[in-house]
Amino acid sequence: MAESIAGKKERTFTWTLDDPRNAWLRLFLFAVALAGLGFVQSAHATSKYEYERATIHCKSKKLYRGEALEIDITGPHLGYYLGVWSSPEQRFRLISFLPEPHDKVAPLIPPNQFAKMTKMRLVGGVTLGSPLDPMANLGPDSFGPPEVIFTKTGLYQVELGELLGTEDGDFDACWVHYYDYPRPKPGEPVPKQTPQPE
Repeated sequence: MAESIAGKKERTFTWTLDDPRNAWLRLFLFAVALAGLGFVQSAHATSKYEYERATIHCKSKKLYRGEALEIDITGPHLGYYLGVWSSPEQRFRLISFLPEPHDKVAPLIPPNQFAKMTKMRLVGGVTLGSPLDPMANLGPDSFGPPEVIFTKTGLYQVELGELLGTEDGDFDACWVHYYDYPRPKPGEPVPKQTPQPE
């Protein structure tokens, strides 16, 4: 019995993709390769979008009356709005936005000009913005006449994004604490501020 087993010839199999019997396998591997390529391209497009998304950065956390807050903007921002939310007043003012034909107030910085800007300076107690009425729902009376943005001591949020002031707005922001008096000199007492309602 042992001799008969040992005497049998071993069979060898040669496996290649060129074999017509493996056509289904070639199709399967081709489909897997296409799927992998699509995933890589999708991931690359996503990372590129995230990289190019516009951001805003306030170069200082404190701002005094008469001083300038320097702002850096990175990434493409054509069609974006620029506005400032005042916590002391619970009021939102826009500096640049996309005007509609029915708007009665024009943006202080036209959108095409704003799209080319990468740096800005907002001056405490001087820079103007158009107040947005949240109840107007972006109608003809949405924006009021330009008024001074920084008027009361407190936190202000500078926002950059699309459809600012609406529930659908998507934006980037930076905060600054504004003091409605000139920067005190060393040793000079800080002016007393009238308490603001919460």
